[in-house]
Amino acid sequence: MLNSKNRKSTLLLYLIIGCLFLVLTNYLKYKIKPQSIVLNRQKTAINFAPSFYTLFNLGQKRLISSYLWINTLLNSDIDHYENDKLDSWFYLRLETITNIDQRFYEAYLYGGQYLSVIKDDKKGAELIFTKGLKQFPQDYDLNFYTGFHYYFELGLPKVALKHYEKIYRNPKTQRVAPYLPSLVAKLKISQGYSLKNAFNILSTTLLQSTDERLREKIKKSLYALKAEIDLKCLNQQDSNKKSCKLTDYQGNPYIHDVKSNTYSARQLWKPFRLKGKSSPPSQK
Repeated sequence: MLNSKNRKSTLLLYLIIGCLFLVLTNYLKYKIKPQSIVLNRQKTAINFAPSFYTLFNLGQKRLISSYLWINTLLNSDIDHYENDKLDSWFYLRLETITNIDQRFYEAYLYGGQYLSVIKDDKKGAELIFTKGLKQFPQDYDLNFYTGFHYYFELGLPKVALKHYEKIYRNPKTQRVAPYLPSLVAKLKISQGYSLKNAFNILSTTLLQSTDERLREKIKKSLYALKAEIDLKCLNQQDSNKKSCKLTDYQGNPYIHDVKSNTYSARQLWKPFRLKGKSSPPSQK
């Protein structure tokens, strides 16, 4: 049996060892940086067949679809999909949500936009928008963004026109997209598009969007569109440049090279084009 002196020595030894472990632990904590693990949502996301929820929803379709919708938003990623196999985890999740609750408006409107612009799932976005319009055929925003998808992402102005025709007489147009009647008229005549029309549509989309990632991508396109329009005007050979804009989308003046008398933008940009179109559109 340890005497009192030995017990004190043992306790002191344990205390010293404990302090050393504490100091070592804190040292390692700040010295060694743990490796971050990034999971690919396309590979890790779980999507049950819609029939599973149909059988076991217990009459709580709205509750289950709302839970899946919130979970989808919280786990959303910005990885591009860019193929037409229709096996994107985000598209499959939207399919499940809208099969459980066919009147889930937000999944059609915001999910369709996300697939279109962020995920680059062109086919998936088209199907979600089409599915939504079967439930809400006259809805202003669904028709606007479906037209947007056909106009910009699929390069099909003729199909976009069908959706814009449904809404351009709506009183809401005068407030959010006053250019739309003119665009419809031009599309009817030419079945084409112009940079100025594209700029107007994207500007409206930016005003209505609340998703910051979507907004940032649209802003880059707006910068490119305005730069191309302005620089073409400023760099024209004739002297009639009074109507040309001297500042870019961010309000910064274009760079003027006095020696060559040419203008350029302060930021790198590439021409904005509809998918499948390489030649510059009309400026009219």
